[in-house]
Order: sequence, then structure tokens, then C-alpha cells
Amino acid sequence: MDKELKAYLDERETRMEARMDERFARMDERFAGVDERFKQMETEVRHTRVLVEGVHDNVRLLAESAVSTGERIDSLRKETTGKLEQIEGAVGMIHKILVPRVENLEGRVKILEAKAERENRDIL
Repeated sequence: MDKELKAYLDERETRMEARMDERFARMDERFAGVDERFKQMETEVRHTRVLVEGVHDNVRLLAESAVSTGERIDSLRKETTGKLEQIEGAVGMIHKILVPRVENLEGRVKILEAKAERENRDIL
């Protein structure tokens, strides 16, 4: 081979190797950036999992509290209903006893008032 051709080909090979080395260096930088982003994502995913677990625990506690509150409300409702029934019974009994007595007393008062009015008329 001709020396000039060999020098040309060697130079061209050197330039191509330099370009390839440059491209590989850029790719290495890109991969390093991608690796860094993956590490950040892994950290964020772990952090998100921790947050989700915390939210899950809070939701579970909230659900348990809601069930407990519902049970307490049901218990209070039964207790209140029972007491209201007792009060209704007592008021009904009092009403049964007092209404006739009051009506009787009102009738007697009317009779006495009428008698007093007649006596006052006779005197005048």
C-alpha cells in the first residue's frame, strides 16, 4: 500500500475512533444521568409507599372510628328510645289520673261560683 493511503486511512481511523470515543463519553454521561434519575425515582417510590402506608393506616383507623361511633349512636338511640317510652308511659299515667281530677275540680269550682253568684244576687 501506498504510504499516503496508509497515512490517510490511519488518520481517518484515528478520527473515527476519536468521534466514537466522544460519542461513548456522551452516552456514558447520559447513562449516568439516567442512573441518577432512576435512583431519585426509587427514592421517591419508597417515600410514596411510606406515605401510602400511612394513609392506609389512617383510613383503617378512621373506618374503625366510624364503626365505633355508629355502634355508640345505635346504643344511645336504644337508650333514648327506652327512656322516652318510660316518660311517655309516666306522662300518660299522670294524664289519665290528673285530667279527670282537674275536670272534676273545674266542675266543682263552677258550681261554687254559680252558688256564690246566686247568693250575692239574693242579698242585693
